[in-house]
Amino acid sequence: NACNTSMVVTMNARELSHFFEERCCRRAQDEINHLAWDMLDLCKQEAYPLFKNCGPTCYTLGKCNEGHMSCGKPYVREEKTI
Repeated sequence: NACNTSMVVTMNARELSHFFEERCCRRAQDEINHLAWDMLDLCKQEAYPLFKNCGPTCYTLGKCNEGHMSCGKPYVREEKTI
């Protein structure tokens, strides 16, 4: 609570893709959601071909993988990220 934490993580492109799928979702905690979208923007700047189709499945595939736990508010391609 109200404590700054510095973290260093190492992920390959496949794990980053999975991270974006899970944490860019609206159901993710707000802080990690904002961080994930910022990280995705940075990854797209550095390696667009690898990360152009990354993000939550409602955004990339047009369907939610959360089943009955879906938020019911899918992202659309034209929508600006958080």
